[in-house]
Amino acid sequence: SQAAYTQAGILGLCIFVTALSASWMKNRMQSMHRLAYERGLKLSQASQLNALVVSHMDEGVLVLNSNEDIQLINTSALKLLNMLRESKPKTLADLPDNFQIAVKKEPLQKDFTIQIDEHSPEIRINIVSLKSALDQPLGNLILLYDIRKESQKAQQMKLALIGSLAANIAHEIRNP
Repeated sequence: SQAAYTQAGILGLCIFVTALSASWMKNRMQSMHRLAYERGLKLSQASQLNALVVSHMDEGVLVLNSNEDIQLINTSALKLLNMLRESKPKTLADLPDNFQIAVKKEPLQKDFTIQIDEHSPEIRINIVSLKSALDQPLGNLILLYDIRKESQKAQQMKLALIGSLAANIAHEIRNP
């Protein structure tokens, strides 16, 4: 009958539209999967590059999460904390006691100096709080600077400035 043909036609059209939309969704999912894979590779490469850069910095870099677990610590930080020969610390509790006390005691003071022991150099500590986009605390970025190296750099800058000033004065005396 005529009604059976109409129902069969509508059913065929529905199956065809369903198959077409499923094919479109499959293609879309494959392209999204490919894009996610490519971005994952780029993110992995960027992460490796960042780790390489941080590990070769002269300043000590230490990243703590909100649970005081160490997310990142570079060789310079281990050297400044006199922990180069020991196993890599996992938490803040694994670091020297006076460093722990200073970091926990000075949450409001973001820039201060300490000395780990009598044989180690005095280090300047700068603490930066890390926050999420929703302003929730993620942890702290702690930068460690060797005061001796900073003093040497300042001395070199002073000497360079004095040399430049002397050259300018000599030039003015010769060519008034």
